[in-house]
Amino acid sequence: MPGCRQNILLVGLIALLLALSACLKQHGSSEHSALGTETSFVFLGDMHFDHPNHHDMDWVARDFPNDIVQINDYCRITRDNTPVLMSAVASMNKR
Repeated sequence: MPGCRQNILLVGLIALLLALSACLKQHGSSEHSALGTETSFVFLGDMHFDHPNHHDMDWVARDFPNDIVQINDYCRITRDNTPVLMSAVASMNKR
């Protein structure tokens, strides 16, 4: 699918612009400037949330054996880093 990545990027950009628009609209009438210190949002880009149960590993091993290392790596990164990342995002939201 040659246009799939472009569609995903376009949808992400639209979502970002809608979120920013809502944020600006909410704060636009306050005493602070539209992009003042009280306005912020978290944007998480190209994340790979992966778990071994998301895959038919027998099929992958049979049809795409070179992908096993990548899948295992994404699963490890998700397991090790996602809880820390989400904790950091949650703490930013509390400020």
